[in-house]
Amino acid sequence: MVRANIGALGVAASTSLTGLESSSTDALASASWYDTLFVDAPRLADFTPIRVRLTQIVDIHDLYFDNAGTNGTAYVNLDHFFSAQQFGGGNVDVFNSHECALSKVGPLASGACAPFGAGQLFNIGRNTFTYEFDVRANRDLYLSESLGLSTGVYNFVGGLISGQSGLDALNTAHTYLTVLTPGATLISQSGHDYALPSVAGVPEPASWAMMIAGFGLVGGALRNSAKRRREAGARRKFV
Repeated sequence: MVRANIGALGVAASTSLTGLESSSTDALASASWYDTLFVDAPRLADFTPIRVRLTQIVDIHDLYFDNAGTNGTAYVNLDHFFSAQQFGGGNVDVFNSHECALSKVGPLASGACAPFGAGQLFNIGRNTFTYEFDVRANRDLYLSESLGLSTGVYNFVGGLISGQSGLDALNTAHTYLTVLTPGATLISQSGHDYALPSVAGVPEPASWAMMIAGFGLVGGALRNSAKRRREAGARRKFV
């Protein structure tokens, strides 16, 4: 399965195999997006360095790979690429990153993924990557992101095997951009908002206690005020 939107990607795939020698099965899924942004800094000179923070969040919900025989190999491979480019002023590739995960089991289970650029390795669960790089003021910025998944079970050695592999990272890769240089903003041609959502903090237990005590004081003051008004009204009736 594949889901693709600007700033958000997701892939999921699975395979299973029960067979003899020279049998194999694979599943592939990939998604990508492209967007053009303008680095708007009207009060800064053209090509002035503008610092940008990139935040990427990828959730891997499920990952499994196993085989019941001694001659089969099951694998799962996930690759995530991000690229930022500008032209003019000597810039071409502004920033590149590659995160990956490769899991294998069986006699052909050699090799590992090798992140490049500013890349890192994926873990099961939530993966949050934060990078910073400079772009140039008052120039277009070209962004691209892709998420690719391959799973498979091979039986090239011989004998009967039963294996399965799969990974679920559906609709979970999100990209956010934050401009750190004052006087600059990013305007996307697509209209997509790359701002990192703000999450309100949950009050600590001590804060809850202070809030409750404050509510009690306010309630008591209101009750006393109402009582004084009633007593004053009663005195006026008997004057």
